[in-house]
Amino acid sequence: MGTARGDSTPLRDDRVVIYADSREGASHVLAILRNQCTLHEIQLKVGDYLLSKRVVVERKTADDFLQSLVDGRLFRQLEELKNQFEKPLLLLEGNGL
Repeated sequence: MGTARGDSTPLRDDRVVIYADSREGASHVLAILRNQCTLHEIQLKVGDYLLSKRVVVERKTADDFLQSLVDGRLFRQLEELKNQFEKPLLLLEGNGL
């Protein structure tokens, strides 16, 4: 954290800012993020979490991951992320993977 003249007075808020898709409301991830960073919930066009202009995260539960593999949705979503962001990430959570 930046300080003024070496004392412990912060120069600015150094909390990480994350934009989360408002449709992620049921995710326990949001509860964790609220305590760890500045979280803005908005409707994102693609992805579930926007970390910067370059980095986006698509979160999949085990069930959604498997279903999106079967119906082909996963590949379309990842292609769209790749086309719009320099660093797209896929976060897989849950059991059965």
